[in-house]
Amino acid sequence: MLNDVNLLITELESAIKEMTSAVNNFPENKRNEIVFGEWTIKDVMSHFSGWNLLTIKQLGLLTSGKPPMDWIKDSQLDAFNKYEVEKRSGKSWDQIYDEFTASWGNLLNKYKSLSLDNWKSQYGPSAEDTPHKSINVDIEHIQEHLVEIEQLPLI
Repeated sequence: MLNDVNLLITELESAIKEMTSAVNNFPENKRNEIVFGEWTIKDVMSHFSGWNLLTIKQLGLLTSGKPPMDWIKDSQLDAFNKYEVEKRSGKSWDQIYDEFTASWGNLLNKYKSLSLDNWKSQYGPSAEDTPHKSINVDIEHIQEHLVEIEQLPLI
């Protein structure tokens, strides 16, 4: 299990570096353009920050022995994303970027601080909701958005 956890943390670190690089290389003159459905790159960053902060909160509850709160059901995903993007809509690029990068660092640190027992523990409404599943979802989520960014004709 320890080797698996270390591998997942390494995968997440790599995915975060790729995403941060993609954001850093995103053309400055396109930052406020809607290029992801209804979203700008700032909106994508905002929604990642929202998810990261929620996951950090939930993992903190797990390590404190408290039940999960504010669990987002599948039927609530779009509303949660919209809320997280809208609440950051008036922020500058630097504010969005700083929160984006800080939330990734804090999420990594939270995962790294988990005990092996925590990794197998349920921290959501179903037995499958474990940190092990969560980190896999985080990695897949980053990869999905990286594919979108790579497919954009930005130059």
